[in-house]
Amino acid sequence: NPTGAVGVVTYEEQTYCFSSSCPSCQIPLTKAKVLPASEESDGGPRLVCDFCKATYNLKDGSKLAAAESGGLFGGVVKSVFASQTSGPLPLYKLGERNGKLVVAVD
Repeated sequence: NPTGAVGVVTYEEQTYCFSSSCPSCQIPLTKAKVLPASEESDGGPRLVCDFCKATYNLKDGSKLAAAESGGLFGGVVKSVFASQTSGPLPLYKLGERNGKLVVAVD
């Protein structure tokens, strides 16, 4: 990424563009949930991986404390991937050119 797929979501009139795969488990974020801001996310909405439940701030990509419990299976998955070091969620700037959405690459 950004030469590959990216995810784009609009939440409360703000549009966010991010890596299409979770940094923790490498599973595509196609079923990820967007949650409202929390104290920890400093006003930014949160993105929760549906598979490993890793939670990221959509404003800056930082990894946050897990917002949800994944049940028995989710707990096993979370413990497996928690032992691996993962970085923040890569975020990308969006632009518009000739009426089309484009990813701005710095």
